[in-house]
Formats: sequence, C-alpha cells, structure tokens
Amino acid sequence: MQDKKRVSVLKRILAFILGLFMIQVGVALFLKVNIGSDPFTVFTQGLSKVLHITPGMANRIITIILLVLVLFLDRQQIKLGSIVAVLCAGTFLDGALFVLTPLFSIAFPMPMKLFLFLLGSLLVGIGFPLLKSADFGVAPNDSAYFVIVDRLEKPYGIIRMGVDSLYMVVGFLFGGVIGIGTVFCILLIGPIIQFFLTHLQPYVDRYYGITT
Repeated sequence: MQDKKRVSVLKRILAFILGLFMIQVGVALFLKVNIGSDPFTVFTQGLSKVLHITPGMANRIITIILLVLVLFLDRQQIKLGSIVAVLCAGTFLDGALFVLTPLFSIAFPMPMKLFLFLLGSLLVGIGFPLLKSADFGVAPNDSAYFVIVDRLEKPYGIIRMGVDSLYMVVGFLFGGVIGIGTVFCILLIGPIIQFFLTHLQPYVDRYYGITT
C-alpha cells in the first residue's frame, strides 16, 4: 500500500512539472509570436522591458511578491506546487525562449503566427488541467484570485476580469504587447482549459491509480 502511495505521489509530481512546463512553452510561443497574449503575460512582458531582464526573471519577481501577499492574507492557499511554480516557472519560460528564439530569426506570415499562437493556447489549455489534477496547489498568480474573492466576497468572474484588466493595463504601459492574441486568449483559453479539465480527468485518474 505504501509503495502504491509513493508511486501515486511521484506520478502527481511528474504531472505537475509537465503541466507547468507545457504552460511556459505556450507562454514562450505567445511572446515570440508577439501579437499579444494573456493579461498576466502582458504584465510579465512589460515588466521585463522596464527592468531590462528576461521574461522568466520578471515572472519570478511577480510570483514571489504574490506568494508573500497570499501567504500573509490566506496561507491555506499556498501548497507545495505554489513554491515549485515560483522556483521553476521562470526557468522553464526562459529555457523555452532560448530554444525558440533561433526558430523566429525569420519573419513568419500572419497565418503562421496565428497557427503558432493557437498551438501555444493548446499547450496552456492542456498544461493547466495536468497541473491542477496533481492537487499540489497552483501558482501564486492563480491563488491571488481566490484570496481576493474571499476578502471582497465578490464573484470569481468579476474579480478575475478586474485583476486581469489591471495586469493588462499596467503591462501595456510598461511596454507589453496587446493585440489580436490578447483577444484570442480571452475567448479561447478558458474554454480550452474547461474542455480538457472535463475530458482528461478519467485518464489522469487512471494514471494516478484512482478507481471509481
């Protein structure tokens, strides 16, 4: 029984790391295509330009600040995965950008840019359900939404839109790119994540050894 539990925990760790990695590869594609991205990535991109650092380093700075805030306001939201996300997400993002940069040395036509952006959206849409299914918690930027919801007692949707709008505006003022990709993120990523949350669950349960 103990061996099965250890194997299950190991599988969850691997799923969490794989999901986190897929998300950051998707974000790297958003940044390299450069036609806009999700609000948090716009903020990350803008901060990296202002501070003259890599997007991965900007991601780490933001998530560390959010981790401290969430820890102070509601430490129950912080789990092992929250710490792993702070430590690894930025590294995965910079690594993906390093690999992808030579591929973008030529100018792609808009149809190819849209295809690559949709591919990035798909990676994020699959990666987040994998990460979430591990039940190790989520990144501080995702936990922050729930903390604000509890504090203000407002619907999640309203809080999400408000916080994302703030990310987007500040990121844009810092030099982040807002464009057709931002619209695609708003319209597509939520439904993609919901689709894979629903349809991947039986497979991840089987992978973890959960029977119903």
